[in-house]
Amino acid sequence: MEAFFTWAGRIATHNTLRFIQKDKREILLDEEANEYIFNNEVDDDEEFIPEDVLINKEKKNRIRKILNSLSQVQKLTVHYYYFSGMSVNEIAEAMQCSAGTVKSRLNYARKQIKQAVLDTEKKEGIRLYSLSALPLFTLLLREEAASIAVPEIVSSSVIKGLTDALGIKIAETAGAEAARLGKAGIRETIKRFFQTTGGKVTSGVAAVAVAGTVAVTQIPKDVSVMPGSIESHMNPYYSYHAEIQLYPEDVENPYLIDGKYLIVENADGQKGLYTIDGKEIMSCEFEHIFYDDNTGGLFLAEKDDKWAYYDKSGKMVCDRMHDEVSNIHDGLFWGYDWDSDKYVVYTTEGRRVSDDAYDFVDEMANGLFTAKKGYEWGVVDKNGQIIADFVYFTAHLGDGEYIALTKEIDSTTRELIVLDSSGKLVNREVYEGGLRFFGSGFYNGVAQLLGWYELPMKPDGSILFNTVGTDYASESLGYHLEVFPNGYFSYYNYRKDNGEISLFNQDAREIAVAAYGSIKLINNHFLIKDNDSGKYSLIDLEGNTLISQYDYIEPRYKGEYFICSDENGYDLYRQDGTLLFDDAEYIDSLGCEMFECRHGDLRIILNAQDGTSFQLSPDEFIESGYADGYAIKLTEIWGEEDTIKYEIIDKKGKVEHRIKFPADEIYYYQSVLVLGQGLYSYEYEGKTYIKSW
Repeated sequence: MEAFFTWAGRIATHNTLRFIQKDKREILLDEEANEYIFNNEVDDDEEFIPEDVLINKEKKNRIRKILNSLSQVQKLTVHYYYFSGMSVNEIAEAMQCSAGTVKSRLNYARKQIKQAVLDTEKKEGIRLYSLSALPLFTLLLREEAASIAVPEIVSSSVIKGLTDALGIKIAETAGAEAARLGKAGIRETIKRFFQTTGGKVTSGVAAVAVAGTVAVTQIPKDVSVMPGSIESHMNPYYSYHAEIQLYPEDVENPYLIDGKYLIVENADGQKGLYTIDGKEIMSCEFEHIFYDDNTGGLFLAEKDDKWAYYDKSGKMVCDRMHDEVSNIHDGLFWGYDWDSDKYVVYTTEGRRVSDDAYDFVDEMANGLFTAKKGYEWGVVDKNGQIIADFVYFTAHLGDGEYIALTKEIDSTTRELIVLDSSGKLVNREVYEGGLRFFGSGFYNGVAQLLGWYELPMKPDGSILFNTVGTDYASESLGYHLEVFPNGYFSYYNYRKDNGEISLFNQDAREIAVAAYGSIKLINNHFLIKDNDSGKYSLIDLEGNTLISQYDYIEPRYKGEYFICSDENGYDLYRQDGTLLFDDAEYIDSLGCEMFECRHGDLRIILNAQDGTSFQLSPDEFIESGYADGYAIKLTEIWGEEDTIKYEIIDKKGKVEHRIKFPADEIYYYQSVLVLGQGLYSYEYEGKTYIKSW
């Protein structure tokens, strides 16, 4: 290790000497204000500085003292900039702060170094030349840092982390690897190390940066330690069969599962499952692990582009991983394999429901599923019993209360059969010449009947609303019927000049109309877009307009709240139409029915449940969303010694706990999260520590 950094330091020495001799200037420019924060002009005498100054032991000792007069965060910032050759933006990314903060730290460091140099020259008569101008300081810093041995206090695991990140076998091949990489390669390797660690600098590197004087603070005993970062268990991808897209910030707790389990991600991006006391349930070998409303109490995991469900003991709940798997519906799911082009069906208890493999599996509801063999459909229950044999032209379940079957008798005759969920006959009708068939299952007792006309049908075969001969339909022009999961239905009518969509309730009463638009059911409310006006509206089941005339309406928190936007900004509503906040510049969901509403310099944290709120100061931020009613608030304290304060707050903004980290500098800590009431976590040196409050 010493040989490696000494070699790198010598390269830095010669490069800096050439820099000085060429009388260059190093300028740090404020991009926004074009203000010169640093202007490191080289004094005329510097080009005659003898190289022996660089190896003068007494001067080096003075340099070491000056370095140690800086705060740790200033030392690291200076080290990144002058030794590692990182840009201001790269440092800001690594240390998780703004570019302005980096410039401020460099500026304070410069002032402090200058004053220390002047004091040294005045009190001790030791000429350090124009060290205050920083080019020589840069050279000496690099040389000094390059020759530092890693303190013995640094653990073997830290050394291993450094060697893994650098890709160098420290003990035997440092010199050879350094020679092979060359000057540019060393710089890029060091940069890569800082980038891959994401600013979470290991104890060894911190020691190098501050001239070997940093003592590593031992992390106190915590609830547990996880081998990586904690991830949300929500699936951010679109889930079919779901009424709306769910986001991690729209749930009560996106991290802790059943008060016990956590999904973690290691440094290689692989995910695993652990309990909060650190017990491994599933090792970190998966690309994704999800647990949400669509996984039926199981964990959905992806590995090598294949998927499977696992139970809470870590056992796979199917006989192998599949190329595709379905969401779980009423205790059932299917797996599909590309090579065989076949589907198999499982229960959530891990039992394959049948030895049969199917050409297609479609609907699952109420312990039943529809499957296809060849060109014909059938219905099977969760025990593998065939409820409807594979002889049908179509088979639909809807909400699972009834089974809707269409059977071809001959080329012109079809039989429509309705069974209850146990397979008992409810209704049977034969249609000749009309080629009638079920286009959907029954939803709340209403199904889609297709043919020359599209009609809403009840289980007894009666037609709920007959459009024949009305203004709603024309046989020659056609029209489209859609049945919603609550039994309401809509018609899209091409006969109308504006492509009118009409929405009807279960009594066939028209409750809304939209032109060229769309209608979507969200939490027993309808979101309607009218393409004539380009505006969205929200109505209730009686057709009462609750929200209207917005350019966009976004459902949040399972459709209990809506963020609406237009040319005036963003507004927040409850689903009953109550306005909670208007004319915000932006509104974010924070979880637990909490929202951040921004208006100018104001940032209001709103509790949408009761309408109460509190205000953040310009230096305060919600670092992580709410979980079980608590969130992390970050406060930036600016000054000569920049600091950050982390606090756990409740829904009223009251501070419940001030987080004290085990080291003085908190810039190394990432992803500070509330896991649940009484539990929080933070990342440090590639691991996550869970603590209680």
